[in-house]
Amino acid sequence: MKKIINILFLFFGLFVIFGISKQADAKTFTDSAEKLSMTLPDQINTRKIGDIDFADMEITDMTTIFAAKYDAVAKSKNNKICTASVHNEEYSSPQFISLWIWNKLGTTKVYVTVTCSGNEYDYVTGRTSYQTYSVTGYFYVNVTGYNSFKANADIDDYNTRTNIFEMSVTNLSNKKIVIYSKDAMAYDDDYRTYDRRLRLKNKSKVVVKPGQEKVIKFKVIGSPTWWNEEDFQICSYWKWRGKKYWVSVHYDNDDFGLEVFKKVGRKWKRISVDMDK
Repeated sequence: MKKIINILFLFFGLFVIFGISKQADAKTFTDSAEKLSMTLPDQINTRKIGDIDFADMEITDMTTIFAAKYDAVAKSKNNKICTASVHNEEYSSPQFISLWIWNKLGTTKVYVTVTCSGNEYDYVTGRTSYQTYSVTGYFYVNVTGYNSFKANADIDDYNTRTNIFEMSVTNLSNKKIVIYSKDAMAYDDDYRTYDRRLRLKNKSKVVVKPGQEKVIKFKVIGSPTWWNEEDFQICSYWKWRGKKYWVSVHYDNDDFGLEVFKKVGRKWKRISVDMDK
């Protein structure tokens, strides 16, 4: 019995949204018995840092195993860049690979192993025996970052006891970002009386390297303000490629997603990227 299982491009839209692309070339890997093969892309190119699901894998099963059980595993050679896993249910072929891209730009090699096992019928001898077939392949993931001023940020916390705001920043671009202490402000959404001047804790500036995530601590200058960080936006000067921008970071609202804007003239332009769409 010949079974050919094709895994289609179920998540093709991701390739467009996040600038994810693959080289035209693909590699096919076959087990020693030539009964199980797997085709993978040669390389995935992406600007995204975070979670990626893609379905670009084709499994060809030439065994005579009825109701075969499939197991699959994926791992990266350099888990400082990404980790990988394969999703499949019992008695069904692998469906797609998930990648978690860590906060670092670069290229890593991802290995994928698919195992097919079960009772296989031998048409020559007329006997059935338990058999296991395994094939291992690999592909590359290249994380490049954006060639423009892109960053995600969120106000994580405000502690009234220490009088400190905490803000997480992820640099999505391929150039460093410098965040300055001078003139930083916290603006309350409702009342000016809660607005406060800020300064970076124990430093005049913070450097966020390409692909890096950092927690930035701003100390309130003066008395504590309103306790709820969700009501604030933090504004400060950020420098990217030698040019300074006045940048506003809002609390991450589920209705609007991450809101990070740079001021260009009199207009505000979004520099955050929605990684969930």
